[in-house]
Amino acid sequence: MYTFANIYAPNKSQHKFLAKFLTTLNDFTEGCLVLGGDINLPLDPLRDTSSGRSAVPIHILRRIGSLLHSNRLVDCWRALHPDDKDYTFFSHPAQTYSRLDYFFLSHYHLQDLHSATIGNLTWSDHAPITMTLTSPLYRTAAPSWRLNDSLLADPTVIQDCTQALEHYFTENTNPDLSPLTIWEAHKCVVRGFYIQKAAEFKRQRSTAISDALTRIATLEILHKGSLDPDDLIELTTARRDLTTLLNSSYHRQCQRSKMFFFAHGDKSGRLLARMLQKRRAASYIAKIRDSHKKLHYLPGDIQSTIRSYYESLYN
Repeated sequence: MYTFANIYAPNKSQHKFLAKFLTTLNDFTEGCLVLGGDINLPLDPLRDTSSGRSAVPIHILRRIGSLLHSNRLVDCWRALHPDDKDYTFFSHPAQTYSRLDYFFLSHYHLQDLHSATIGNLTWSDHAPITMTLTSPLYRTAAPSWRLNDSLLADPTVIQDCTQALEHYFTENTNPDLSPLTIWEAHKCVVRGFYIQKAAEFKRQRSTAISDALTRIATLEILHKGSLDPDDLIELTTARRDLTTLLNSSYHRQCQRSKMFFFAHGDKSGRLLARMLQKRRAASYIAKIRDSHKKLHYLPGDIQSTIRSYYESLYN
């Protein structure tokens, strides 16, 4: 059993907010608690800020530390990197870095913590945090192949596919083979061709994204140490280039979502069931009035009232 909770603390009185939140959370937490989010302050200003200080009053920091300790919650990244310095937020007005985003895990389940890493600041002013847990619920599954629809609109791929098919039919047209066998086998050739092209494009895109992330990471380390405005300009340009590379992936995912809703929107399945569930909740009959102008509220009374109405109607 797992309980996942997300938190976004205010800019002031974080200790009061966290105390109320944890009290509410403890009422329904079951199993392993995974708490993550932005608490809007560094837990240890000396190690979690580039300036070594924080504007948050010391009594708030101590109170939050006491709350986390009393609830047996451990900072996952700090548990694996006790002496390292890294940050998740950059303040442009103050020109300082700080670590405001955390993953907390109960110390009873720390043996399940595999890794915790802080990513690069790319399209957001907050860096992503990735935490990996070992779980008996995890089951590996072989992915199913899906055609990359964007390849069908690429003129170069269309030309290469046409040449591959012409070569296939030229080489395999044989009186000893039936046309049906040749036709069925050509589907495997086309599928293999598009798998090869998709793998090639994916490899090129992954290499470009990996190079962009490496460049961003290098520039981030440089800027965290120097806080030079010229380094920040170069870092902003690198982030913009990465966004351009990722746009094609976002576009493809959007197209797949549209295709999924078009294909499954009017068919019996999980998607339609969820849509009907909302309508069913909206059309719930909370009360009913019988022929004697009396209101009935309980479901049992409503059913008996409807039953008696139709019995009298058909009798």
